[in-house]
Amino acid sequence: MRESVPPHAAAPVPFRQFGLRQLLAFTMGGLGLAATLATALVLGARAERHLQQDIGAEFSLAAERLADLLDRSLAERMHEIQLLATLPIMRNAAAPEAERRLLLQEVHGRRGDYAILMLISPEGRVLTSSNGLLEGLAVAERGYFQAGRQGPFLGDLREAALLAPQFSQPTRMLDLAAPVRDAAGELVGVVAAQLLWGWADSLAGEALAPLRARRPDVTALLLSREGRALPGQGSRGDGEDQAGLAPEIAARVAEGWAGSVVVGTRLVGFAPARGHRHLARLGWAVLVRGDATAALARAGELRRRILGWGAVAALLAALLGWAVAGAVARPLQRLSKAALRLRRDATTPIPRDGCIREIATLADSLISLITTLRGREQELADGEARLRAVLEQMPVGVVLVQMPTGLLCFRNARALEILGRPLEPDTPLTLQTAFSGLRRDGLPYEADDFPIARALRLGETVVAESMLYRRGDGQLISLEMNAAPVRGTAGQSLLVVCTFEDVTEARMAAEQSRVLAREVDHRAKNALAVVQAALRMTRADTPEAFVHAVEGRVSALARAQIRLAEEEWRGVSLQALLEGELTALLGDRIDRSLEMEGPLLVLKVEAVQPISMMVHELASNAARHGALSSPGGRVTLRWHQAHDPVRATEVLHLHWTETDGPALSGPPARRGFGARVIETTARQQLGGMVHWEWRQAGLCCQLVVPIPRLVAEVTAD
Repeated sequence: MRESVPPHAAAPVPFRQFGLRQLLAFTMGGLGLAATLATALVLGARAERHLQQDIGAEFSLAAERLADLLDRSLAERMHEIQLLATLPIMRNAAAPEAERRLLLQEVHGRRGDYAILMLISPEGRVLTSSNGLLEGLAVAERGYFQAGRQGPFLGDLREAALLAPQFSQPTRMLDLAAPVRDAAGELVGVVAAQLLWGWADSLAGEALAPLRARRPDVTALLLSREGRALPGQGSRGDGEDQAGLAPEIAARVAEGWAGSVVVGTRLVGFAPARGHRHLARLGWAVLVRGDATAALARAGELRRRILGWGAVAALLAALLGWAVAGAVARPLQRLSKAALRLRRDATTPIPRDGCIREIATLADSLISLITTLRGREQELADGEARLRAVLEQMPVGVVLVQMPTGLLCFRNARALEILGRPLEPDTPLTLQTAFSGLRRDGLPYEADDFPIARALRLGETVVAESMLYRRGDGQLISLEMNAAPVRGTAGQSLLVVCTFEDVTEARMAAEQSRVLAREVDHRAKNALAVVQAALRMTRADTPEAFVHAVEGRVSALARAQIRLAEEEWRGVSLQALLEGELTALLGDRIDRSLEMEGPLLVLKVEAVQPISMMVHELASNAARHGALSSPGGRVTLRWHQAHDPVRATEVLHLHWTETDGPALSGPPARRGFGARVIETTARQQLGGMVHWEWRQAGLCCQLVVPIPRLVAEVTAD
């Protein structure tokens, strides 16, 4: 019998393993290709984004430049119309129409974009025009005339109506108007102009010329306040609206923003017309558009080049991996082991194989990297020291708190100086005890509402929050505090920085400024009220006499104000007031024409203007009719203080005596206006009375005023 042989067990199929050469070739080739694809996508997208931003910024700037040109040009036209309305020849209703027409023609000739300039009567009939059109036509129902009667007017774009027969095709224009008033302020007419819309096309061409030199396909489009396209460059002329052109920018244009966006195949820059100086915002918007595909073509070309060169590089990397895998295996193993040991011991040396240049370069790079990292560690330590030095020198208090633990990690010397209490680093910051903060209404802060707590808990940024703070020594000061979280490059919260400044003195200075402003306003109103009263009291037979009288009284008031200002509003000496007022009238004659005698008195602030006004009236009367109208005439002023038993108070007697002037035969036939001013001022403003005596030698006037209403200080003679 043959011996049977037992069957063998089936051998397991081993897992397919790749050699280092294959693995390195496939890995390097695949990584190179993946890196190429990623680089092409990232760089292409970034290049496209940057190109879009750059070109969009160009378009947006061109739109802003065109909007500014439109605003400035309209402001110039509006100013030109207003200036034309103020010319004497326009304000004089009796001026010859030929001269007015010549003036309008001259303005029209300088500005070729006007369709017509007109002077319209107050009743709404065209008196004259720059080109003879529409003269005699009634335009009272036209909006520009009705609005122009009230003030300067700039209308919306509209179709030509009255002038339509003068054009071969539909023409749009803008209405400008301004009222013409005579010297008395009465309306004598309206200057109106109609500006051809082709003016806007010429401005668009001027604004886009630099951009079109590089991008000939660029067009401009103007949108009205309602979002409708205005006819001109880039519009189809069929009423296309803003929403159909760029739905993404409709809201931003309406809010007054400028920028750029890609809409379909177009890159659109936009900007609103914001107005200029006194010209209000018209509500227009400017769009500058160009072909986005052509503008961003360079980004696509860059992406294709990166892909092509990346594929070549990936193939070369695979071949290189296949060729050098065997040679680099052993040196790489030694480097790998050294790298593992480096985790445990930072002083582990890196082996350097001199036979293979690439491996040696890798080893040198690792050595350089380790050296660089150690240097960076030292730089970070030095940078932290410099940062601390800078924070210590800052003029405001600075506190740094770790997140989320709330530990105080830094405070500068200025913080301790402002707070007046110790703050120890590396300790929890108890907000309600470390910062004795009070709200402006005096209520204490809740712990969670304090600026640092809000920044810690909510990540909130607090800017210039005002509060009251009680220092460690009990002093209550005003603080202005800022707090904000500081985040790392990955967005993680690192710490909270808080800065604060003592603004107590600044707030006190601001309050003093407000009080001073109110006082200045009060005194200015008083001065204006006195001038108004002087104007109402002035009477004269002729305009020249009225002007002379008003100038004299206002000058007297002005001199009183100047003296009060020189004395810092603490009162004025009576003698100085009298000398100053009479010097203004007599000049060099004062020494031989004036004699004064009396004690030194300091008048109250509220008595200076009434006394100045009464002395001015007496002196003016003496200069016109009394002693001062003669070369040898003299005026004697004497004053003294006495007790008045009737009033039971001290009164001042001021005597005005004229001598050596024209002889008087008695009281005047009628009481003059100046005398009534003196009596009314003495009685109503000073509570006193006036006595008149018409002697043959000259006028004698005695003023009796209670001392408490008049004098702030009495000094012995």
